[in-house]
Amino acid sequence: MELIFVRHGRPERDDSSANPPLADIGHQQAERVSAFLQGEQIDHVIASTMTRAHQTAEPFAKATGMTIELRDDIREVDEHSGNYVPSEEMDPDGEFLQQWKDDPYFLFADHGGWEAWKTRITTAVDDIVANNSGKRVAVFCHGMVMASVHCLIIGSETPFDYLVDYTGIARYKANSAGLRTVVSWNETGHVRELLG
Repeated sequence: MELIFVRHGRPERDDSSANPPLADIGHQQAERVSAFLQGEQIDHVIASTMTRAHQTAEPFAKATGMTIELRDDIREVDEHSGNYVPSEEMDPDGEFLQQWKDDPYFLFADHGGWEAWKTRITTAVDDIVANNSGKRVAVFCHGMVMASVHCLIIGSETPFDYLVDYTGIARYKANSAGLRTVVSWNETGHVRELLG
């Protein structure tokens, strides 16, 4: 089977929730990735239950008549945070980036640490593969989810080395016997001029 992971479009800043909707440009990015994916012969669509991910999937689902399968296990690592600030708007001297510079793995603390987070993502991917044998599946989710999947497949322990742009696409081949291979990482040609 083929897994096509898609990062969500750019969200709005939200100082009271980690689950903001897409910004106007994020909706444009979602429309652009929808148009691009319509030529891919996708069989099934999955999205994180977080607003920014399933809103990114909606134009594609509407255009193709597919129903989106929503999954909690591919929610972003920040799901328990009290706010969301797009990386473009982060204060370089702010508390979050200073903490990240000291120990980026603090991001996984609410999930029991990096090892527990990896187990969650591995289990989610294995389940998606087991339930979609022989299909091409689009999975709309989040940057750290995608970076973690990439790490698990290539055997890396540093997800911070694999950042992905808004509506960036990563492709993998997978089968129920455990084969996982990288086809591409961070395809952005469909949305290049909409990235800041």
